[in-house]
Amino acid sequence: MTQLTTQNISVLRGTCPVVDHVTLSIAQGDFVGLIGPNGAGKTTLMRAMLGLIPSTGTASLLETTLAERAKLAAWMPQNREIAWPVRVDELVALGRTAHGKTDANDPAVGRALTQMGLDNFHARIATQLSGGEQARVLIARAIAQETPILMADEPIAGLDPASQLATMTVFRDLAKSGRTVLASLHDLGLAARYCDKLALMDRGKLIAFGTPQDVLTAQRMKDTFNIRAYYETGPDGPIFQPLEVLS
Repeated sequence: MTQLTTQNISVLRGTCPVVDHVTLSIAQGDFVGLIGPNGAGKTTLMRAMLGLIPSTGTASLLETTLAERAKLAAWMPQNREIAWPVRVDELVALGRTAHGKTDANDPAVGRALTQMGLDNFHARIATQLSGGEQARVLIARAIAQETPILMADEPIAGLDPASQLATMTVFRDLAKSGRTVLASLHDLGLAARYCDKLALMDRGKLIAFGTPQDVLTAQRMKDTFNIRAYYETGPDGPIFQPLEVLS
C-alpha cells in the first residue's frame, strides 16, 4: 500500500526551482532516508509535502484538510528551539493536540518518552536540558502524536553516537510496526544501515530512489557529493564510510 506520494511537485524561489518536479512514492511501513548535499532541496520538499509552503504539482497529504493532516502526519522540523520552561512530559503532551488533548498522563506520552530513553525526564524542565536531550524530547513529542506518517528533518543532528543509534532504531521499529517514516539525514553510514530505502536529491531534483545498495553507488557519490566512499555488506549489515573528497 502506497501511503506518501508526490507527483511533479515543485517549489520556486523567484524563478529558480528549489524543488524541481519531484515524483516520489513511499509505501506504508517504509523507513526512507532523504539524503543529498546541503541546499539539495530536502527540507523544502518535506515542507511542501506537508503544505507548509506553496508548491505546484500534487502530494497525497495535500488532498486532506489541515485537521485531517495533523492526524495523518507528525513533523519534526530542523529548528529545535524550546522557548518556554515547561516540564518535559507537558511538552511531549503537545504532540497530542491533534487528538484534542494535551494530558501529560496520556499513555501515548509515556510510550514516547520510553521509546526515546526519557523515562526519568518527566518532571525535568525542558529548557534546562542539553541540546541533545532537548532534541530527544522533541522527537518524543512527534512520536507521541501517533500518526501513520512521521516526517523529521535532520533528527539525529547534534546527538551523541548512542543517541543517534537509539533514535534510528526507534524509527526503524516504528516502520516495522506499520508506520511510514521519512527523515532527512546527512550521516550516510547510518542511513545505509537503518533505512529500507534512500531518496537522493541534488539541485532540487530526485536523482535516485531505491535500496541503500542501489543508491549509494561510487558514481553517484562522486557526482553528487564529490567524495570517494567505502561500501560493503558484512555480517553486521551494510557499512558505508566516506573516505576522501575528490579533487
